Amino acid sequence: WAVTLGMPSVVLTWLVPSLLGPPCLYFVQMHEHAACALDPNGLSNTRTTLTNPLINFVMWNMSYHSEHHLYTLIPFHALPMAHTLLKEHIVNVSDGHVSVHKQVLASWIDEQHEALMEGKERAAAKAA
Repeated sequence: WAVTLGMPSVVLTWLVPSLLGPPCLYFVQMHEHAACALDPNGLSNTRTTLTNPLINFVMWNMSYHSEHHLYTLIPFHALPMAHTLLKEHIVNVSDGHVSVHKQVLASWIDEQHEALMEGKERAAAKAA
């Protein structure tokens, strides 16, 4: 393939997308379950992120992730309508990816702080 089409085609069709794609995908998908409940309830263990139409188009409306998990047989183009019907019941609805990342980071910092405090308390109790 590389011999037939030349090395620039390998760089443009494989190397560049493999370097640029994953960080963008991570930024959009990381929030789907982060900082959500760890229970079997699809209304609370996933998140819907209200985002711009371009991201919804490229990601096949997967920003409506709670709806997708609740009703896996709904086609991607019907997920916005499902959101309209379910939005009052979904626990985690966010206004954009940046706000989700801020929320997830704050949640992670709180969890780390609590773990440190618990560790200090156990060490103090053990020393006493």
